[in-house]
Amino acid sequence: MRSGNDLFSVFVIYLSSINYGLLNTYPSAVANSIKIIHPSLANYITEWDWFINGPRLTAILGSFIFYPIVFYFGRRFSTSLVLFINCILYLLIIPVNDNSMVYLIIIRLLQGVMWGFISSV
Repeated sequence: MRSGNDLFSVFVIYLSSINYGLLNTYPSAVANSIKIIHPSLANYITEWDWFINGPRLTAILGSFIFYPIVFYFGRRFSTSLVLFINCILYLLIIPVNDNSMVYLIIIRLLQGVMWGFISSV
């Protein structure tokens, strides 16, 4: 850190990520569709809670993990990169089958990390 202004900037980045992780209360848009298409996945009650709420938890980590990328590449490129990765993660939900609840949870947790980064930039 070079000055007190840097400390304040870091504080704002971390707080915005934590707030995004806590206040992001909308449910997943694809959860109901997946339950309709794959009825056997609807039986996983606790796992669906993680699918919907887990990204809020991992969004807190987003700014911590991607800060070196922003510092090195700048905001425009790093935001584009993270949005591209998030798009790929959304596409990875498409090939889901009846036995892939853990796969879905991992994809959603990774999306939460991306959302945390985006909210802090």
